[in-house]
Amino acid sequence: MNLFRDLAFNVSRYRRVLLFISRHEPSIGAHADELGKAEPFSNSGQWVQSARVVRGSEGLRSSSLPEGLKRVGRSVDVGRKEHFMKKILMVLTSVSELGDTGEKTGYNVAEAAHPWKVFKDSGHFVDFASIKGGQPPSDEVDTDDPIQVAFTTDETTRAGLYNTARVDVIDPGQYDAVYLVGGHGTMWDFPDSEGLQRLVASVYDAGGLVGAVCHGPAGLLNVELENGFRLVQGRDVAAFTNEEEVAAGKDKVIPFFLADRLEEQGARHVTAGVFEEKVAVDDRLVTGQNPASAAGVAKEMEKLFAQVIHQEKAEEQHEAEALRAEKDAEKTAKKHAAEAEH
Repeated sequence: MNLFRDLAFNVSRYRRVLLFISRHEPSIGAHADELGKAEPFSNSGQWVQSARVVRGSEGLRSSSLPEGLKRVGRSVDVGRKEHFMKKILMVLTSVSELGDTGEKTGYNVAEAAHPWKVFKDSGHFVDFASIKGGQPPSDEVDTDDPIQVAFTTDETTRAGLYNTARVDVIDPGQYDAVYLVGGHGTMWDFPDSEGLQRLVASVYDAGGLVGAVCHGPAGLLNVELENGFRLVQGRDVAAFTNEEEVAAGKDKVIPFFLADRLEEQGARHVTAGVFEEKVAVDDRLVTGQNPASAAGVAKEMEKLFAQVIHQEKAEEQHEAEALRAEKDAEKTAKKHAAEAEH
């Protein structure tokens, strides 16, 4: 136990030093490369504004947080507002046709846009990736939905979607969460993507969040964690139902029923009525049944982030108080030493 206590102390001490330096040396951002600057693969243009990124002390847990939820945040030396922001990677399908039907498909815009707004309004960073990289295909945009319009016209978002990163070149350590956007195309390229499986497993094993909606949970299939268990094994998972496939007229087109495959891999498939909202939260796995559930998935992820941020703020306050106490003790010791000399 001494080893873990010493490790926790050293991590905390290291973070206090970095915090002190960042506050008292504004020019530190100019020398970030020499100080171990993190270099995430970012195509959104948002993250590159952060001069320096310091990985949080991931091993520290709190009994007030969900089991397994670690400190996944990063301290960003660009001001108090951004100090506790999180970074989310949205993963999109690269499949543009429904099997051999010739019918066009792609990622579901609503399932990307509504979570994007939730994360954006909370001040978090959003990056995009796809199975093959480049510009992913999308379903039709509902121009009557102002959130979809905002998503598809936002300059930074458009730039990120124009040239997404391939999932197999992503550094999972740069993200606090991965969110799998749905769309029927995911049924063809998500389940067998080893790059996506590694990404999802790595983020989850590091204490991050995993979210998925509608057909996005196809990307949870075949994901094996470092403990040897499948991610979905024994967990509540919401996903597009068999009844919804029939209602959408896609039951004869899809390569398999997602709900059935999830259950085959040990998931407890939880449902609401056809096309009704349903969100399932099981530890750090948050899933939604259909497009109507997309915003709900993001909101539940945000609740988990809020718990982490609250804990981070409390620990930072404790660290600041400890630093002040150390300084006061040092001053007192020097004073006593000076008095002793006389």
